[in-house]
Amino acid sequence: MTIAWIALTLMAWGVAGIFDKKAVESAEPRAVFVTFHLFLGVVALVLGVALPWIYPDWHISTGVLMWEGLNAVAAMVAFLAYYYAMSKTQASWVLGITAGYPIIGQLLSTPLTGEPFKLSAVAAAALVSVGVALIGWSGGEEQKKMSKHDKLVLILCVVLSTLLWGLLGIFEKRALEFGRPFETYFAQACWKTALVVFILIFFRKYGYQTAFRTPGAWKFSWLSAAGVTAGNIAYILALTNSTAGYVITMTAGYPLVMYVFALTFLKEKLNVVRAIGISLIVLGAVVMELIQ
Repeated sequence: MTIAWIALTLMAWGVAGIFDKKAVESAEPRAVFVTFHLFLGVVALVLGVALPWIYPDWHISTGVLMWEGLNAVAAMVAFLAYYYAMSKTQASWVLGITAGYPIIGQLLSTPLTGEPFKLSAVAAAALVSVGVALIGWSGGEEQKKMSKHDKLVLILCVVLSTLLWGLLGIFEKRALEFGRPFETYFAQACWKTALVVFILIFFRKYGYQTAFRTPGAWKFSWLSAAGVTAGNIAYILALTNSTAGYVITMTAGYPLVMYVFALTFLKEKLNVVRAIGISLIVLGAVVMELIQ
């Protein structure tokens, strides 16, 4: 069943990546960031109503609140940095660099979750990361001209996103030690909703109240948020049945789905570098599956 949840995660996150690109093309990063996370208020409301039917004895423990709080803060900072980077350069470049997050997750899963260290698991994570990076760096439009300062900020944002995304699976795994899947996701959605309301107030205070009234921001960011939500729930369910390192690595190839859609619907040509990248991703997934 874990493989099924991982497959759903890959599909949902991959489709969401397409809407991310469309959203950033139609609105500025802060608009996309805010409207994306406002969707989670709807998710929190739906889960709040549904939880008594899902778990009649449901409750949110202190451990769930703590780890999901860390998860929410890390995820939101990562997304803000990611949207900024996406608005400054080609999406494939950003996706290529941030594809390295599985290695971070693998290296940190042992000290933070107590999972046994496996060199072969790190090798599998590296294969997946290099594969997605090759796809991201193959072809595409030319990089926008930027000053040295802007380039430095761009690089810092991409590195920050990569590091924080590597931590998310760890935080989620720890939260699941104190609660069940939908309890932890409800806590996460509540945290993110509270944080985005705070950010919304902050934006209004500094005169940015019109920044997220762009129709494109709502349309594409909510479609992206729906995909991310479906993927996150499947991801949590996968984590309940396997190790964090395994799930992090197996789901790292989600940008591949985005490229498959591009090849199919946008009629992009599959070049040699992208073919090699796809092969490395498949090889990494096979290696990870065989060492379990």
